[in-house]
Order: sequence, then C-alpha cells, then structure tokens
Amino acid sequence: MIIDILASIEISFGTYIAYTLAMNYGALGYLDKNNFINEVYHKGFISNLEKEKRNNSNNLFIKHHNEKYDGKLPIWVATEIMSFGMISKLYANLLPKDKGYIKNNLCNVNPKLVTQWLQALTIIRKQCAHYGRIYNNTFPNIKIKKDDQCFNLSKNRIFSNILAMKYLVLDESIWNKFFTSLQQLINNYERYIDLELIGFPEKWIQILAK
Repeated sequence: MIIDILASIEISFGTYIAYTLAMNYGALGYLDKNNFINEVYHKGFISNLEKEKRNNSNNLFIKHHNEKYDGKLPIWVATEIMSFGMISKLYANLLPKDKGYIKNNLCNVNPKLVTQWLQALTIIRKQCAHYGRIYNNTFPNIKIKKDDQCFNLSKNRIFSNILAMKYLVLDESIWNKFFTSLQQLINNYERYIDLELIGFPEKWIQILAK
C-alpha cells in the first residue's frame, strides 16, 4: 500500500519539477548548474543521471535520444529514469523561486516541509522496496505541520510519514483508496496491533480524514 501511494507522489513531483524547469529554463536548462542552489549537488545529480542513462540504455526512448540528440534528454524525459531519491534531491536543489512556483501553482505545501518530507519518504520507500519492517520500527524524525503539532505525534514512526503523504497527494481518489484500505487493514488485525508501535494516536482516523 505504501509503495503504491509513494509511486503516485514520485510521479507527481517528477512532473512538477519537469514542468517548472522546462517553463523557466527550457528543455535542457536542468543541465545548467546556475539554475540550482548548490553546484556540488548539481554535479552529483548529473553524475547519477548519467548512470541511470547507462542502466536504461536498452530502452527505446534512451536509444532514440542517444542516436538523434547526442544523448541529451529533455527534462520531461530525464525524470522518467530518475529514482525517488534523485527526484527528492533535485527538488531540494531547486532555486527558491522555482520551489515557490510549484507551491503556488502545483502543490500548495511549504517548500521547506516538502524538501524534508521527500527526503524522509525516500527512506520509507527504500524500506518497503527491500521488504523491511514497518511495524514497530523507527525512522529519522519527520517535521510535523503546524496545524498537526497539537496532536503530539511521534516524529519517528510511520504514522507521521503517512500524514505527510496525505498532504503531498493531490488526487483525492488515490488518497481515499489508500485511506480506506488502511482502515480496513487496521480493523482486520486490531487484535494483534499495538497502535503505539506505529505511532498511530487514538484519533488517527479523524486526523487523516480532516
């Protein structure tokens, strides 16, 4: 369930970033270090992207761009081969004005929260992908939105990460499907689940529903 909803967030933010960079700097503007905050981080990003291009060299769209365009991928093509971690780091390195554009036009969440949440969710994604334990496991502390700080949530348990996912998923149908499945899962196993071990407060349904 978590992998599915994180895939939705990954695709969405890849699209937000591609649209913003293409609109502001053109199809290849993402290759220019001057369009980002940190030159060193940008260099690392480009190096990782080249690795992904080699790893995906048999894909038809990569072959096409290698043959026709000297391997230079437009940003909307480049995001197709980026991992969640790469998208997270690319967002973190966007200029403030570009993060502001995403906030004002695509995803109305404070960029500081988005930056930290994407980094945290990258860890959750990796844990799930490797069949790691979610129940009774702790993760790096995650920032809690001001409106939710009154609930005294555990910052290092899965519930706080799920709450962050809620704010990053703009498609209500995707969130509602996840939320319904989550309630069903908890109900099915409530005899065996200690909600405290996954950071779920007593009124967790109301918090996620609000």
